[in-house]
Amino acid sequence: MKFNAAAILAVACASALATSANAASTDFSTIGTNNVTGSAGYSDGGVTLTYVGSPGSIWTTSQPTAPSGLSWYPDGGSTGYTDISLTGGGTFTQASLLVGSGFGGASGQLDYALVSNGSIEATGDWGAVPGYGSGFITATFSSTSPITDLWVQAPFGNSVFSSGNYEALAIGEVTLTSAVPEPAAWTLALLGVAVTVLRKRKPARAQDTDRAFA
Repeated sequence: MKFNAAAILAVACASALATSANAASTDFSTIGTNNVTGSAGYSDGGVTLTYVGSPGSIWTTSQPTAPSGLSWYPDGGSTGYTDISLTGGGTFTQASLLVGSGFGGASGQLDYALVSNGSIEATGDWGAVPGYGSGFITATFSSTSPITDLWVQAPFGNSVFSSGNYEALAIGEVTLTSAVPEPAAWTLALLGVAVTVLRKRKPARAQDTDRAFA
C-alpha cells in the first residue's frame, strides 16, 4: 500500500490546529470590595469587561454566592449591556460564563450578541438565569468564526438583545477560549505544501528526460 506523504502531513497539521487553544479567565477575586465604574472597565486574567449604557457603578459584593464572593453586577440593575473581550484585543471562538441576576423572586433571560470588530454576527436568547440569591449557572457560547466581543444582558422576560433593555445581569466567572495554531502546526503545513509541489513537478522532469534520449 502506498502512502501519500502530503496527505499524511495535512492530516497531522489539521489535528494540531484543532487541538491548540488558549484560555483567558477571571473570577473577579481582584476586583475589590469598592464599587468600580462600569465604563472604565475591569481587566483580570486576560479578560476585560466594560459596561455600555448607564450604570453609575458596578456592585461587586451584593452577590455573595459567586465563587470568589465577588462579581460583576452593574448598578444593581441598569440600562445597557456588558461587553466582554480579550484584554489588549484578539479573537476567541468560545465563552463560558457563570451568570445570575438581581431579580428578586424571579429570573431574567440572558440575551447575547456575538460581535466581530463592532459588527453583530448573531444575537439570541440563551435562556433563564437564576434570580437574586439563587446562585449562578453556567452559560456557554460558541462561534464558528472568531469574534472579538461577547455582549450580554439579562432583562426581565423574553426579549431580543437591545442596548435599551433594562437588565440586572450578574457575572461570577468568565472564560474565553481561542484556537491558536502552534509553531509545529505551521511547520507541518509548509512542509506539506513543499512535498505536494515536488510531487507535481517530478513527472514533468521525467518526461523532459525521456525526450532528451528519444
